[in-house]
Amino acid sequence: MMIHKITRFVLVAAALAAITTSCKKVQSPVPMGDAGQTLVKIIDGGTVAAPGSKLVGMKLSGEPQQIEALDLRRDIPNNTELNRKMTVIIKNDPSVLSHASVDAEPLPAANYTFDGRAILTGDEIKIELQPGEFALPVSFNLLDAASLDLTKTYGLGFTIVQVDADGKILNEQSSFAVLLSSNNKWDGVYRLYGGFARADQAGFLGVTQSPTGYYQPYYLVTSGSSSVETKINTADGLRTTQMIFNAGTGVYTYFTGVAPKLNINELNNEVTVTTGEAITPPSVDFTQSAAELAASKYYENGIVGHPFADGRATIVAHFRWTSGGIDRVTKDTFVYLQPR
Repeated sequence: MMIHKITRFVLVAAALAAITTSCKKVQSPVPMGDAGQTLVKIIDGGTVAAPGSKLVGMKLSGEPQQIEALDLRRDIPNNTELNRKMTVIIKNDPSVLSHASVDAEPLPAANYTFDGRAILTGDEIKIELQPGEFALPVSFNLLDAASLDLTKTYGLGFTIVQVDADGKILNEQSSFAVLLSSNNKWDGVYRLYGGFARADQAGFLGVTQSPTGYYQPYYLVTSGSSSVETKINTADGLRTTQMIFNAGTGVYTYFTGVAPKLNINELNNEVTVTTGEAITPPSVDFTQSAAELAASKYYENGIVGHPFADGRATIVAHFRWTSGGIDRVTKDTFVYLQPR
């Protein structure tokens, strides 16, 4: 099993804040008098080249779930126009999605449907605003998130392309993108406090024995509906590994064939450790004694009275692995810092 020494890093913790958007409470519109024209737009929308967008978290479940796509709005000049029925055609537009995120892929067509108010035919969505109706949230049903590739970002892009009833499309607010985040609730950037011991190498220590007393940023990355892999930024990118401190050389060290995956039981917050994707596959196998398993827990609100985990979501994982007949005993504490 190989280890790799880190002599120099630049720690960059650039986190994307997950944006959650809910249905807006829209106040009754104020008519513009007898002048003007009905303007149709998407709330917080933009142009095709610079669309509005939002990031929506999805449950990693095989069960259907409803995702709010956009808020459609018509600004009316008077009550006569408000009391007309209006048909709006919105195009399912991949170009909008690509402008919103270069990494995003269109959600597979077989994995979503629209509700009864939004009729999808080909790549066009037909929506009818009834008399007196000036705003309508448009949602779609995500059918099976568990079947999606977790290494990819999915989404849908939308552009208003046609309205009737003498309405006019407000081009500056006609395009919008919805990006789907597959991150589970444990995904994020963490600070690692750790204990480590191996009988044949007294100088290999947990990071708590390092000059800083911790290591950051440690990334816990979604690997399933209730599991995360422990990753750091290496010269080859984000990789799953176990970090320790080498007191003999004074540098952090990580193992290329040691890849812990943390599995959280949502019923009792128990944390079990299994193998993830190692830098040099395969990963060693992990075991937990009864005492180690009892100590391995997820604390959603932190650990009361703990010097660094009080009030912060914390994952404690005690585990070991054996190589060459020697146990490596690990006691890790991951303290949440911010979204990834």
